[in-house]
Amino acid sequence: MAKQTHNTNKMRDLINKIIFDHEERIFIFRSQPPLVQSQILSRLSKHVLHDLLSQLPNKEIAGALESLDPDEATDILQATNES
Repeated sequence: MAKQTHNTNKMRDLINKIIFDHEERIFIFRSQPPLVQSQILSRLSKHVLHDLLSQLPNKEIAGALESLDPDEATDILQATNES
């Protein structure tokens, strides 16, 4: 249980850094493994998602979305197109 709480806190900290540190957003995201990247993408607002994904090449986006359920990946991509 303590490890799960630690992982939850770590994920929350990463997401907060990505949300609030615009200048370092892309570096923070890229420094994470693809599985963590996908978890981050599934928790960001449309605005932050759009900003982040607009800075990445399609190949990197595909790698980050690969571990998600196809419907969830589609939702993320559609949300960024609506922004």
